[in-house]
Amino acid sequence: MRRVQIVLLSSVWFAVLITPSLANDPGSKREQEMRALQEAISKLENRYDKLLRRCSGPDRPDRRACDNARVTYADIQELRKQLSALSKAPTPEEPPPAAGGR
Repeated sequence: MRRVQIVLLSSVWFAVLITPSLANDPGSKREQEMRALQEAISKLENRYDKLLRRCSGPDRPDRRACDNARVTYADIQELRKQLSALSKAPTPEEPPPAAGGR
């Protein structure tokens, strides 16, 4: 159970850490990081829905799916907090032009 969570979060963090390096300006980096977080949340929500269906199956509920659903839900909440903090943070300003310009 815990192993799945660690692998899933490490792939999410990889996407979040790699994405900002693709753009040059600070605003674009922030937007890309927010987009990566939103995509990660969406994937986790899909996983959570599948786990809930298995957890509440009509024949025999899958206890492991219930446990994994709880962990996945906690991961979703953590990423939502990060997204909220990132969206409320002030936008970084452009660096000042270099001295001695033309």
